[in-house]
Amino acid sequence: MKQVLALVLCVSVLIMGQSVLERWEKLHDICQADPATFVDESIFKKIKDNETNVELPPNFGAHVFCMTVNLNIQDPNGKFNKEVTAKLIGEVVKDQAKVNKVVNECAVNKPNKDDAAVAFLQCLDRNNVDIGQRETY
Repeated sequence: MKQVLALVLCVSVLIMGQSVLERWEKLHDICQADPATFVDESIFKKIKDNETNVELPPNFGAHVFCMTVNLNIQDPNGKFNKEVTAKLIGEVVKDQAKVNKVVNECAVNKPNKDDAAVAFLQCLDRNNVDIGQRETY
């Protein structure tokens, strides 16, 4: 019985870990479908390939904000929802102390919601946390 419970728990953890990643891909497509938040895929490829001096289009922050607001990481005014953010990060990071550290370090409100969204993803990257952005960006 304990082995079955352990297996179910492991499978559940794997599914939970994939859910934010799967949602990220779907939301990327939704944000790409809006002309206001569309960013040429070549930009994402350059970022993903770690090219230096990538010139980001003026609406790059709007695209990232589209992603974070649709994941409920930020509200429509740009304020971070730390509880939701911790839950999503917790799907891919099992160490609660690291989750708390990353949330406190990365989910920082700024006057400009688009800038806050971009800074949030950059901070996740610095902390080696992937909620889907590494597949896309």
